[in-house]
Amino acid sequence: PAMLLVHKNAVLRLCRALDPEDKGRISVGNFAELVESLSKVLGRPLPGVARERLERELRRAEDVAYAEALDSGSFEVSADGGPWRLRRQA
Repeated sequence: PAMLLVHKNAVLRLCRALDPEDKGRISVGNFAELVESLSKVLGRPLPGVARERLERELRRAEDVAYAEALDSGSFEVSADGGPWRLRRQA
């Protein structure tokens, strides 16, 4: 299963903690760091190259509307037998 879907509630709590003004958005760097930290806790560390790809994919915007992104299923981060990667869903 997709890492963010399985741990959605924890990710939302952490995003909210990084969003003291309650704007519903956090920086791309903070979101990427959160994903990287979660992957380490789960025993699947995010290689530097994979983090760079994640940040590059997310850089289409200045920040991440985390609640919208996690609720809509618009993207997921998974490790299908290889490096972590971002999959955009239509």
